[in-house]
Amino acid sequence: MTTPTWTVTAVAAKLGLSVPTLRSWERRYGIAPSHRTEGGHRRYTSADVASLQHMQELIRAGASTSDAAKHLLLEPDPQGLWAAIDRMDSSAITHQARLLITRYGTEYAWMTQFVPLLRDAGERWLSHASGIAVEHVLSDAILLVLQETAQRMSDDRPRVLLASTSHEQHTLPLYAAASGFAERRITSRVLGRVPGDVVVALAEELKPDAVFVWARSPETAEPETLRRIAEHARAIAAGPGWGELPQQEIVHDLAETLRVLTHV
Repeated sequence: MTTPTWTVTAVAAKLGLSVPTLRSWERRYGIAPSHRTEGGHRRYTSADVASLQHMQELIRAGASTSDAAKHLLLEPDPQGLWAAIDRMDSSAITHQARLLITRYGTEYAWMTQFVPLLRDAGERWLSHASGIAVEHVLSDAILLVLQETAQRMSDDRPRVLLASTSHEQHTLPLYAAASGFAERRITSRVLGRVPGDVVVALAEELKPDAVFVWARSPETAEPETLRRIAEHARAIAAGPGWGELPQQEIVHDLAETLRVLTHV
């Protein structure tokens, strides 16, 4: 399943900006769409939209447009970060990850920094003997800082439940969602990888506004679990593993998740 992209007109409408404003930001500051279609047309990705929203937040907080753009384009020291990853320095990696979330927020840090780093670490796992250790150290550091943010908004009756399907091994996106929700003052509870019966029972007991169920691949997706959850709460399929499910609400990445669930 491909990640959705948007035209400049669609993004302008989404953000409440004019098309000339977006064109001006691109021309003056280099804030441009990063995706090109096969026909050569430029499109904004979810990460691009998250960057623009962060720029708007900076401007609303009093920054000039040029300063906001400069702040947005600031990058952490990639060589220093990769050096910390190469030497498996968990303290240094955690520090850099915490700075990223503090400076940019979870959504931007996850989509533009953590996901690419994790992808690169996964590729290294395939080509180097030390790859699996590197991926684990990086994942653990990112998990720690996501949990720190998520714990700011805890509640016995959370508005959102976050679960992976029972056979899904990857649960880090759940903590990214919890961290993003906490920044938006939405309470959530991470269930992790649990049997569908448990998620259904908690949905019935807690009556949350929504239940987010993550699956990375079609092999781990459980449409029947979604159907049962929907009898008690708003069931949202999350991740690339669900394919096309008629009349089923699906989100593909963190930006979409937070946009949808911010309004529950």
